[in-house]
This record gives sequence, structure tokens and C-alpha cells, in this order.
Amino acid sequence: MLKNFPRKRKIFRISEMKEFEDLKARLDVGCSEQSDSSVAFTYDADLNYAFQQISESEHLADKILKCKESFLNGVGDESYINSGFESIGSRIQKDCTKNNQLQSCRGADRDAFRYEALSASQKLELSRFCWKAFSKKRSNVLFNWVGCFQSKGRVGGGKTINYKVFDIIKSLEERATNTRFIFRYEPDKSGAIKIANSLHENRSIDANRVDVFVLANALKNYIREHLDGLVPIEVFEKIKGCIRMNDRYTREALFSYIPFVFCDVERSLLMALFGLLKKVSDNFEQTEMSIDSLLGLFSLVLHPQAAFTTLDDLEYVQMITKELYNLDFGGLPQAVVVHELVFV
Repeated sequence: MLKNFPRKRKIFRISEMKEFEDLKARLDVGCSEQSDSSVAFTYDADLNYAFQQISESEHLADKILKCKESFLNGVGDESYINSGFESIGSRIQKDCTKNNQLQSCRGADRDAFRYEALSASQKLELSRFCWKAFSKKRSNVLFNWVGCFQSKGRVGGGKTINYKVFDIIKSLEERATNTRFIFRYEPDKSGAIKIANSLHENRSIDANRVDVFVLANALKNYIREHLDGLVPIEVFEKIKGCIRMNDRYTREALFSYIPFVFCDVERSLLMALFGLLKKVSDNFEQTEMSIDSLLGLFSLVLHPQAAFTTLDDLEYVQMITKELYNLDFGGLPQAVVVHELVFV
């Protein structure tokens, strides 16, 4: 089937991907059969392993016992018998060491196929593939070529984000996690707009001296007004169409692609923002802000203004934001890695 691909650009070795896929399947089966505690599972595995070693060494043990009896009767060499017992112990110890090394290698193989472990060219190819899933298909050849050119220009680029926004998030992590109604209460809107404009114009900001409510609303204003959200309009429209058509499988596949349409700065900003919201919701007794309330507020911030055309779009952006919050931004989609990105 691989000969049907007109262009072949190898990204991952097929043998590695098949081995990784088989290993993941075996680990999933092992986890499903696991008992209530991992200790009990380890004990059962060691017990079965011990029985296996004993059954394999029965003939050797019988031979050594016979030699022991002959030695007691005055015939035989004791050093040969002791070496036999030592060979059994060393053999079991060697096999146990090999088994432990195999378990550690399994964990390393699982971590090897994370987004952070990819090279720059692999990240670019992954982003290009994921963007193709959200691009519109045009019947006109000229429009199709123009759309392809625009998507290539979008891959590897992204929005111009001031890195000082991460200092604001860090300051909010220290002060906002025990502030009541943070991100909801807006006492000084003009002050928040001024801070957001300063951030956009790359002027110096001492985040620790700014009021925590003003700083929180300035973060929302900067993402909404100056970045026009972080979720591309193509992603919103494609997911919205899947929700309307109730196409669950395509929707799940597209959601697994979303983390890889962002550039590295956008990914870092989203992950830092979601981490901040999680800390605020974890301290619900002090903040009185649940994660659902926070995601509802930021659903109006993370999506572009072009996404809000009807009242129904408010429900769609909330659903997409909640799904986006629960995504794993480091785990590569298995279907993408194994089947799609081997040859493109």
C-alpha cells in the first residue's frame, strides 16, 4: 500500500512505530487485567515468574539433589554441587534484572513519542498535517492553490505574542489563587485596558504592583482585543460543523489535532493559562470560582470575534473550550503518528 503514495518523506521509522503500537497494546491489556493495587499485581507477576523459573529448573535441581545424596554416601564433589545451586540463583537474578530493564525501557519508549521529543522538522510536519485537517476543500483549482498557500504560510508562524504576558500569569498564580471572584469582578476596566495596551506596545509593566483584579482583566483584554483569541477560526468552524452533524468520530479526531495547529508560543500561553485556571479552581473555597465558570468566561476570550455570529455560537465556543482544557498537549495522536505521518 505504501507504493500508492506519490511522495515519500520519512518522518518516523515504520519498525519503531509498529513496535511502539504493539507495546502500547500489551501495556493496555496488562493494565486492564491489573488488580486493585499495583503492589498486588507486582506480587502476582513475581510469583508466576518464580513458578516458571522453578519449573524450568526442576531437572537441574533433581540432578543436584542426587549428587548431594551421592556425596553424603562418600561419592562426589561438594564444589560441583554448590556451583549448581549458585548457577540457579545467578540465573534467576539475571532474568529478574533483565525483566526490570525491560520495564524501564517500556516507560522510556512511551515518553519518546511526546511532542517535546520531536525535532523541529518533525514538529513542522506534524503542524502542517494537522492544519490540512481543518482546511476547506475548494472545487476551483485556483482557489484550492491559494488556500494551500495560505495554510503553508500559517504553519510555523502564529500570532505575535509579548513574552511579558507570562510574567503576568506568574504574578496571578501567586496572588489570584486566594482572591474572591477573580476574573469575574471588574472594578477598573479603564485600568485593565491601559495595562493591555502597554503589553501590546511592549512597554514595561511591573505586574506585582498592579491590582490583582486589574491584572486579571488586563490578561483577558490582551488576549481578546490584541490577539483576537488563540483558537483559529478554521478550527472553530470545522468543530462546529461536526457538532451540528453529530459526527462524533470526526470530532474526536479533530480535537486530537488541535494542540498541534498552534505555534510553540501559543501552545505555551494556552498551557500556562489553563494551569492558572486550574489553580484558581482548586482553591474554590477562597476564590468561589469553579473551573466551569472560568472556562465559560474564557470561552469568550480564546475564540476570535468572527466566531460570534449567532447566539448558538456561545454554546459552541463553551463546548470547544472545555474540550480544549481537557486535551493532552504533549501526547501525539496515535492515528497521526503511526498511520498518517510515516509517509506524507
